[in-house]
Amino acid sequence: HPHLETMALLAVATLLLCLAPFHLNACPTAPGSGVSYTTIYSIPNGCEQSSCDYFLAARLNDADPTYLDFWLEGNADGWIAVGFSETPIMANSDVFACALDTNNNSIPVLIDAWNGLGNSNTRDTQQDLCSRVLEYTFGRILCSFTRAIDTGDLNGQDLQLNDDLFLLLGTGSNPSVANPPMLTLHTVTPLSSSSMLNVVSRVSEHDYRVFARIPAGCQRSSCMYYLAVRTSPIDTESLDFELEGDAQSWIAIGLSKTPTMESADVSGCVVQTDSSVAVVDAWNLPSTTNNVRDTQQDISPTSSSFGDNRISCKYSHNQTHAHTCTYYAYMYLHCVCFTCRFSRPIVSGDTEQDVPMNDNYYLLFGRGNTPSTAQ
Repeated sequence: HPHLETMALLAVATLLLCLAPFHLNACPTAPGSGVSYTTIYSIPNGCEQSSCDYFLAARLNDADPTYLDFWLEGNADGWIAVGFSETPIMANSDVFACALDTNNNSIPVLIDAWNGLGNSNTRDTQQDLCSRVLEYTFGRILCSFTRAIDTGDLNGQDLQLNDDLFLLLGTGSNPSVANPPMLTLHTVTPLSSSSMLNVVSRVSEHDYRVFARIPAGCQRSSCMYYLAVRTSPIDTESLDFELEGDAQSWIAIGLSKTPTMESADVSGCVVQTDSSVAVVDAWNLPSTTNNVRDTQQDISPTSSSFGDNRISCKYSHNQTHAHTCTYYAYMYLHCVCFTCRFSRPIVSGDTEQDVPMNDNYYLLFGRGNTPSTAQ
C-alpha cells in the first residue's frame, strides 16, 4: 500500500458533519419546502429575491448530489432563461428556460434548449430537466427544476455544469406560438456574466465547510489539495468528505492525535492498475508509517467505473456495522486533477482502527502518483 504523503497540517480541528444518501435516478427527489439555495446571479445586484428583475439560485440535490436544483424567476411576459457557454456569446450555449405559450399563458413550460453556431435556438433532442415548480403571476415567471451535472448527452447539446462557464441571462416578452413551445426572439440581448463561473463549486462551497486549501487561498479548481466537509441533512451521525487535487493515483485524508503519520486513521480513493477504483479505509500502525487496510472497512464500494477520464463510484456503508446508511463517492479525474467524495459514520464502532470524529485531531493531507498493485 502507498504511504501517506504528509503535505501540511491543520492544527486541531473538530469535525461534526455528513453526506445524504445518494441514488442515481432520472429525476431525484425534489427539494423540500424551506430549503436554502445559493444565489448565483441577481439583477439588480443584491436585490431581494421577490423584487429582482432576474434571479438565479442553485443547490446540490439532497437525494443525489450528481444533480443540481435550480430556482429561476424574474419579470417577463414571455420567457426567462439561463444559458451556459464556454464563451460570453450565445453560440453553442446550453439553455434552460421557462416559457409561456399562446395555448396556455398562465402556466410556464420548462424547455431544455441549445443555441447552435448561428445563435439558432432549438429544443434538445433529449429533454434533461426535471420540472418542480412553474408559476406565472402578474408579469412574473417563477420556476424551479433539477438537472444532472453531467447528463451523458451524446448529441452534443448539454454542457457539464462542473466546468467553468459563462452565464447568459435572458428574458423575452412574447409567448411562444410553436408546438411544442419554443423561445421567441428576445427583445434585449441576454446579459453575459463578466467572468466564467463553476456553479457546482459555488454551491458546494456553500454547503461544505472548507478545511484546507493548498496553497492557502487558492481557487478550488487550481488547488494542489482541497478538503471540505459537511453534515448530512439526513443522518447527522455521518460525515461527508470532499477531496480534490493534483494526483494520478490516489488522494487521502488522515486524522491523528499527533502531527505525524503514526496511529493515523486514513480514508482515501485509489485508481488501481486495471483502471478500477477503490475506496480504502486504512490505518497507519503505531511507531511506524506502514499503512494497512482496516480489518473493518467502513466505506465499501457497490459500483464503480472508469472511462473517458472520468471516474464514478457508489458506496454503501456496511449494513452490519453500528450505523446503517448509504454513501456515495464521486471522483473526477481530468489530466491529473482528482476529485473524491465519500462518507463515514462519526463513530463507526471500530475502536481499534477508527477514531471517533467528534474529537480534536491533526489533519494529514496526502496524495500520490504511483498506482496501487495490491489487492
